[in-house]
Amino acid sequence: MFPITRLFDSEQAARDTIDRLVEGEEPRERSLVIRPGDANAPAQLEAAIASGMIMEGHRKSIMAALARGRTVLSSRPSELNTGRFVEQTLDAAAGDQGSIVDYLPPS
Repeated sequence: MFPITRLFDSEQAARDTIDRLVEGEEPRERSLVIRPGDANAPAQLEAAIASGMIMEGHRKSIMAALARGRTVLSSRPSELNTGRFVEQTLDAAAGDQGSIVDYLPPS
């Protein structure tokens, strides 16, 4: 299952969204938050890409969003049938959902 990544106006909004995912029985460890003010944000982004938690095609958009002060939340659905739930939950809560174009790797 591909990760779903959205941008938020605050870390708290991203963490509240993770709580909603957990209430829907998505494991907390399947979600990742990167804060804009964190000095380790670039390294966290690279580690998330390497682990498959964020798609490589989002690197530039996410770096730009972090520079604008946006918090990044990426979640990798635990099962195929939960992907829509994760996507809808993130879309409903995200402040900048249109800022990252969903990326599909070449087939």
